[in-house]
Amino acid sequence: MKNKAILTKKHTIIEIVSFAIMLAALIIGIIVCASGKEIPIHFDIEGNVTEYGSGGSVLILPIIMLLTNVIMCLILRCLPFSCWNMPVKVKPEREVIVYGCVGYMHVVMELLFSLFTLFFSIFMLSGNEAAMNISAILLVISVFVDIILGIIFTIKKNA
Repeated sequence: MKNKAILTKKHTIIEIVSFAIMLAALIIGIIVCASGKEIPIHFDIEGNVTEYGSGGSVLILPIIMLLTNVIMCLILRCLPFSCWNMPVKVKPEREVIVYGCVGYMHVVMELLFSLFTLFFSIFMLSGNEAAMNISAILLVISVFVDIILGIIFTIKKNA
């Protein structure tokens, strides 16, 4: 079975939305970089800005995360199922459903990375360290929840 057999329009729509959000974060970075504005890049323990950097600093995260999403997209679409690390031995008659669940977990993770990148870029511009920290914590929690739910649904759908 080919990977395309498990990918639905919903998988594709979520990926397109992810890339659109990532593009928005990249555009924000480009605009800031072109403006020559300095942005806060380091804070002390009390939240005071201790160091400023060039606007190009805002581009680093969107570029890295865009590459991450491209790699995740390629893994989902090109890597054969036999290479996927699954929490269960997939029953042949349940392959489409089980791999579809894992596909959803995968594209939701791409969406979460995109949202984090957009919010983090916006908060970096505003110099709001607390919001940057909260967005990072929320990303870790939401990815963890996505993985746990993906495993649970995979096990249930394979039964």
